[in-house]
Amino acid sequence: MFIPTSEQRANRLREVFHWKQIDFQFENETHRQSMFDSGQFKPGNSIPTSLALWTDKLFLTLPRFKLGVPATLAYIQLNQTDFRLISLLCFLQVHRIFSEIEANVTSPSLIAYPNWESHDITVRNITSVLNIHTDPCDRLWVIDSGQIENKHEKDPTLITFDLKTNLQIDTQKVKSKTDYKTEPYLADIVVDVTSANCDGAYAYIADAANYELIVYSLRGREFHRITHNYFSFDPLGGDLHIDGVHYQTQFGIFSLALSPVGRDDHRTLFFSSLASTNQFAVSTVVIQNKTLDTIHSFYEFKVMGSRGMNAQSGASTFDEETGVLFYTLIMKHGIACWNSYGADEYSEKAQGIIVEDENIIYPSDVEVDTSGLLWALSNRLPKFQHGRLLEEDVNIRILSGSIRTIIKGTMCDAM
Repeated sequence: MFIPTSEQRANRLREVFHWKQIDFQFENETHRQSMFDSGQFKPGNSIPTSLALWTDKLFLTLPRFKLGVPATLAYIQLNQTDFRLISLLCFLQVHRIFSEIEANVTSPSLIAYPNWESHDITVRNITSVLNIHTDPCDRLWVIDSGQIENKHEKDPTLITFDLKTNLQIDTQKVKSKTDYKTEPYLADIVVDVTSANCDGAYAYIADAANYELIVYSLRGREFHRITHNYFSFDPLGGDLHIDGVHYQTQFGIFSLALSPVGRDDHRTLFFSSLASTNQFAVSTVVIQNKTLDTIHSFYEFKVMGSRGMNAQSGASTFDEETGVLFYTLIMKHGIACWNSYGADEYSEKAQGIIVEDENIIYPSDVEVDTSGLLWALSNRLPKFQHGRLLEEDVNIRILSGSIRTIIKGTMCDAM
């Protein structure tokens, strides 16, 4: 088996974009100045937390953790960059030419989605987007927390867009104040659907604050909520040291990923808590049952194993072609993997390390696209929330690499 050197391992994921501070494509200079003068645009207050891809668009969420975020959902038009050539060279591993292009990595301005009017803070059509997911039916599923500066402005909502028309096609209130004791933190969303059954979609949403899995049926236009001990936090896993910031978290279920459809026409939902190093799984046939008795179904939820010490993870994604589960390692500045198609059970020894790099500070999201690329986002979120980001530092990075290339020589390479 090919064993990569540390230099080769560091080069598995290539930096595609980076920013010191996020900027936007305003309608014109008058619009920019107006947003700045009114306080709706404060450079340095916008930080992307999750990403999703659809054809030539790379979507980013920018929650309104602070004031001065002019658009909370935006995208990069990939075909207006060197991305297509970079992707080709990534597949071909033409490193010399790649390095020359890599020297021209840009910091593109973000385009508000679907338009600027939707982000008007006084209208609050879209208030503060935490997470997103694109599906094979050309839809964008959006989790709007309804919070600005941690203040409840409106109920959390699930918004769906038709990506071909950019029209908002559905809006559903996820929770109202009568539904929870603790303000929800809707950390992740995955959508269970195939292109052959678009109307039968299910969305699974992780509420990290209330330790619940929220299940939405598109056909029934209804939600139901599931509680389970495995959705809670590990009291030994909530002490975090990241980017010079030391803090504690009690966030539970945080990261979700879906396997391919199995022989029983259902998938496996992989999940983990932020304050934990353990990985869990459950069949979607269990969680789609809105009358689920969690007491009698307790053992339908499986403990897969542990990632090991200091291996807390905040995001994951699954590649159906290779059977590899990818996940972030927030305290190790890295991304790891596990091959579900292999013989090894989930454990620290069965993990493959895709990258560990001190420049990947707080990898907050990781996604697989339809062309065989893995995408990762790092954003220094702990320093942003508990300290201050410096204008002269590169604070946000987006990286990408061919899945076949980045797993080569790791425990995730089944070839």
